[in-house]
Amino acid sequence: MSFDIIILKPTDSRIDDISAVEDVTPLGATDFVTKVFNNFFSGCTEGAFTSGDDFSVELMLSGEPVESAHLTLQFGQSWTDESERKFQVMLAEACRVLGGVAFAVSDNSRIAP
Repeated sequence: MSFDIIILKPTDSRIDDISAVEDVTPLGATDFVTKVFNNFFSGCTEGAFTSGDDFSVELMLSGEPVESAHLTLQFGQSWTDESERKFQVMLAEACRVLGGVAFAVSDNSRIAP
């Protein structure tokens, strides 16, 4: 099972629903954005980051400079509440460094930070 996430940098950082985003600022140059995500999810841009049997993460970047990042979270056999907390902390920290906001594709809601 997987969960899709879009990371953007809305000009209005208070937005809680992706459908309300009217304009975005770039997240940064591809090299910078890649470095940030690889710091938290090592290898996610070259294939996948794996956290044991808990979960894996794949990332695709759009634009140069990067306008958006699409992250796919794959749930592993050992997915637990602790796995979810670990993932949430990693995602929130990556978003803070980038100044971005993560939204769930499933219902457009803000999930981090």
